[in-house]
Amino acid sequence: MQKLLLLIIQSITEVIPVSSTGHLVIAGNLMGIDLPNAFITLLHIPSTVAILVFFRKRIFNITVNAFKDTATVIKIIITIIPAGLIGYLMDDYIQAHLHGSITIILSLIIWGIAMIIIEQALIHGKLRDNKTSFTAITYLDSFFVGIAQVLALIPGTSRSGITVMGGILRGVRKDIALEFSFIIGLPLIIGSSVHELIRYGATPMRDMSLGEVFGGFLLGFVISYVSIWLLVGLSRQKYFLTLFGIYRILLGTALLFVLH
Repeated sequence: MQKLLLLIIQSITEVIPVSSTGHLVIAGNLMGIDLPNAFITLLHIPSTVAILVFFRKRIFNITVNAFKDTATVIKIIITIIPAGLIGYLMDDYIQAHLHGSITIILSLIIWGIAMIIIEQALIHGKLRDNKTSFTAITYLDSFFVGIAQVLALIPGTSRSGITVMGGILRGVRKDIALEFSFIIGLPLIIGSSVHELIRYGATPMRDMSLGEVFGGFLLGFVISYVSIWLLVGLSRQKYFLTLFGIYRILLGTALLFVLH
């Protein structure tokens, strides 16, 4: 039952800007169980496949036209390098020192406030959102989003949330920033998952039957796919980030009292 609950939490929070890792670590603390990194990686797989399927047309076009549209490929690479390099070099440190509840709680609250401030600035015309396609995103925009993605290595931040905010600050429309966020996140998520699976093998599945593995994968995939569909619709709304910002602040504040 605990693994099922964690799967549901992961499948929802992986694709929305609230931090899946933060939610999993906090859930594990509340349940009184330690979540190995290998098990967290296993939970990411259904969500990753859901992202691949949902954005299959965009991914197919980028792949097929990679040699023609080199600009888009370069932009994606630019966003990947900072987080990929720092994540690889500092993975052990992050696991050992930044997975504490206080780090997650502060990240939830701080970035929740940032979401509200940035979206309010956009609503009141202090920020522009005139970049309405991937081609409008510049190399400098990509680098800026790539640096923002480094901050997502801190549990509680949310990779999709921080990269969408980074895109908005560079004038990218919210829904385009969200789609770009999913696309640039895939190589990192897949690379991290492959690395952890090679490192731990089938260890996290040793006490699970084949039916449980496939059933869990299917359930996680469906939940993640529906969550992405809902999120994409919400990204076109006026108070898209504000809603998640409020949720993050309320959750972080509640956890501050519950866990401390």
